[in-house]
Amino acid sequence: GITVSTLSLVAQDTTLTAQGRLAGLRETDAGTFTYSLQSKNLTPWLALVGQSGGGAVSMHGQATGTITAMQITGSANVANLRVANNSLQSSSITYNATGVGGPQPHGQATVTAQRMNAGVQWQTARLDVSFTGLRPLTLRVDFTGQDDAQRQQQVKTQVHYAPGRTEAV
Repeated sequence: GITVSTLSLVAQDTTLTAQGRLAGLRETDAGTFTYSLQSKNLTPWLALVGQSGGGAVSMHGQATGTITAMQITGSANVANLRVANNSLQSSSITYNATGVGGPQPHGQATVTAQRMNAGVQWQTARLDVSFTGLRPLTLRVDFTGQDDAQRQQQVKTQVHYAPGRTEAV
């Protein structure tokens, strides 16, 4: 594997740091790698991809294990995000996955948001996504939110994908 004692990139009010040992190509080569991203001003990064806007993001995570059995965990927080006509006052994200690189990975992510305008004005929103496997793949999505008119909204779906067949419930 490759060992990164400390990697630090600083540019435009943004700091990316990483350190650890990357898993090698052999199934027995294990590693642990941590990363952190802090950006107080997303405006120049959005401009690089032709978007106007701004906001701040903080992200931390870790990957451990072997190339065929990786575990990934992390979290992120976003504040005052604006991209084109969409906005988000604050949001938090947590994610984890196990067995990544193997035949049966599984994982989940949860996103919570406050004061979001994405075509519809939301006071609060929560998105839970989980997945199991690759072929077949099962994906579960659960969205709940309260719009500006104080109405509770909920959407749940499950998608099952196998080569030659996709099923949504």
